[in-house]
Amino acid sequence: MIQLILILTGFTVTDAGGNPIPGAWIGSSGSWLGATDQAGVFQVPEDFPDTVTVHATGFSDWTGPLPGPSDTIVLQPEAVGSGTIYVTASRGSLESLMPSTEVLNGKDLEELSSGGLNRLNGRVSGVTVREYGGAIPITSVSLRGGDPGQSEYMVDGISITSPRDGMPTGVFDPVLFSALELARGGAIPGAGSSGSSGALNYLPPLSSEPLYLRTSVNSAGSVCTAARYAGSSISLRRNMGNNGSEGYSGSFLTTHTLGYGFKGGLLAGLSAGETEAPDWTVQGDGERSQGQAEGWLNWHSGNLEADLSAGTGRMIYTQTLPFVIDDTHTDHTERASFVWRGPVNAQFSWISAHLESTASGNHHRNRTGIQITGKVGPFIGWAGYACERGIQARAAVEYGPFRSSVFTDVREPTMNDLYWPSDGMAAGNPDLESERSSGAEAALELTGDLWRCQVTGFVSGTRNLILWLPDAQGVWTPSNLSKALSRGIETSGEVQLSPLSLSGSFTWNLATDETPNTPRNGMLIPYRPEYTWGAAISLILPEEFVFSGDAGGMGKRFTNRTQSEYLDSYTVFNACLRKPVTENVTAEINCLNITDRSYQVTNGYSGMKRTFGFSLTYNGE
Repeated sequence: MIQLILILTGFTVTDAGGNPIPGAWIGSSGSWLGATDQAGVFQVPEDFPDTVTVHATGFSDWTGPLPGPSDTIVLQPEAVGSGTIYVTASRGSLESLMPSTEVLNGKDLEELSSGGLNRLNGRVSGVTVREYGGAIPITSVSLRGGDPGQSEYMVDGISITSPRDGMPTGVFDPVLFSALELARGGAIPGAGSSGSSGALNYLPPLSSEPLYLRTSVNSAGSVCTAARYAGSSISLRRNMGNNGSEGYSGSFLTTHTLGYGFKGGLLAGLSAGETEAPDWTVQGDGERSQGQAEGWLNWHSGNLEADLSAGTGRMIYTQTLPFVIDDTHTDHTERASFVWRGPVNAQFSWISAHLESTASGNHHRNRTGIQITGKVGPFIGWAGYACERGIQARAAVEYGPFRSSVFTDVREPTMNDLYWPSDGMAAGNPDLESERSSGAEAALELTGDLWRCQVTGFVSGTRNLILWLPDAQGVWTPSNLSKALSRGIETSGEVQLSPLSLSGSFTWNLATDETPNTPRNGMLIPYRPEYTWGAAISLILPEEFVFSGDAGGMGKRFTNRTQSEYLDSYTVFNACLRKPVTENVTAEINCLNITDRSYQVTNGYSGMKRTFGFSLTYNGE
């Protein structure tokens, strides 16, 4: 369950000149636990580790006892020589750049690994997830009512999004990483980002990561074994779909410092398995295999920084029933950037993407751009990016408990949007135009000794929203909506009444078609629930047992533009019980969907049935 954070006091991180360092990451025992705010202050939760590591790009790491109230940690400029090893996980953090960012780590990532990303529904405000299609599921994440293609996917701030469909090709186990940042709002920082509604940014483990081992099984037949150590991690899985489909996946991550200012990383994933068709059509014998590899290299010296990264992905889909399909899609992306950091940071970037597909043909695109970021005083930050496709810009203000931001963004169609051939099931649209979005948000966060609450209001408008829907013949095809409007309120709260902890969230979100002079004007965009909610409880029991339970759900989701067909609202209950077996080993039993509630995550695909699970975790901290 999402961990309760109880804010008590804070310390400040500065450079040798006394200037605050925003976005400095705070870690302990190989896991990231948070970052300093715009004023360089880190608010310390209750029961924080006694020893911490502070890391910021361009500075030497600081490790020592947890600072006291109002203490200041002064970081010294970094001088990296050959063979020097230091923490490598925070260069690409979004928390200090995006006002509405929630960070999940530790137990949260274990739950996403066991139950899937759909465990985020109702758990994090403004997030809606659909997972469906078999043992190696298709996963779409909608942020604040946006289209799944408007969500950017990153590792350490580096995009792993495929130009083919706007999502990662590989399947990566969340337990590979030390933290997951969920940033909501447009104009995600990063050259050429497609995240016009937000981003999922996975942070690698620390180079000081102690040995971590985890094995889990569930009653559906899924099995997972994962390990992390010293900045590297690996996961091997057997996955079972809701209707008995079987698949296997493996993923690997490593990050290293190479000396002389260089550091880099490698991420790879490979999976294969049987697919499942929606329940309203003939069940076929489809199989899908997919893999992705991403590598990156960073160099910095003084005010200069350079980045090189490249990735490749391949998906193969075959079936013989009810008709023959044999498709292979391969994509490649290369990226390079050069940065000068000063009072104003300037970045020149180049991105090249290629698609080779037996279905869509061969296509490529190149983009060059300039990004400039800076601050106005201690509380206002801004960023702008310009390239051939248009301009992205963001400005944010954070002062005490209040924060707000405005943005404008542009997102071009994916290659599937444009070029997918008409095959009786789907067809691309080469006449699509790029989306253009703008929006704003304002938030207030209040904390006390035993509680925290937060309210955020947001609004965003999109011209030429790209939306895939079936036509009268059932063929899915994308088209541009003239105008779309999303607005809503996100609320969350936490309280500790030792030994009891409570937390909850509620999101109200209206995402509507605002195309004038049409019957659809004012109607909800398909598959966007009007509300999502979640509540969680954690209770410390005698004999070191810990019980946790949660419930979450969402409102009905219309499946067409005229609001004549919809999927019912639903609520799901989950629970787990865990206990330390030894000083380093913890055992856990859990049950997902306790009441065996029947519901649909998308049209024709049911959600997870009642599933029991068991895990053993070794943590060498």
